[in-house]
Amino acid sequence: MNVTGNPRVALEPKLLKTEGKTSILSLRVIEDRDVRVKGVWTKRPVRINLLTFGKFAESLATRVKKGDLLEFNGELSERGFTDKAGNARSVHEVIANKVKILRHAVSKS
Repeated sequence: MNVTGNPRVALEPKLLKTEGKTSILSLRVIEDRDVRVKGVWTKRPVRINLLTFGKFAESLATRVKKGDLLEFNGELSERGFTDKAGNARSVHEVIANKVKILRHAVSKS
């Protein structure tokens, strides 16, 4: 499934390395969606985990920060894991193949 969105970066990006030295940039982004609740339209935040890999991740990590407005395209992915209590869990993520910074966050000085 292809996913496209225009969210803001909700948390500071995290650049990680796998044991095999592959770079992974993890972004938590948020986008407001219009939903109708009891006949009233309201905004509801949708949180998305966005991942990029390799040289693309390294390059993007130097340019993106919390609050930036993005445009992305990628594939929806599901990953399973076991939590600290031993329970099987799953998480949905978007593996981004394109990320464009539409607008940088305004710095508060």
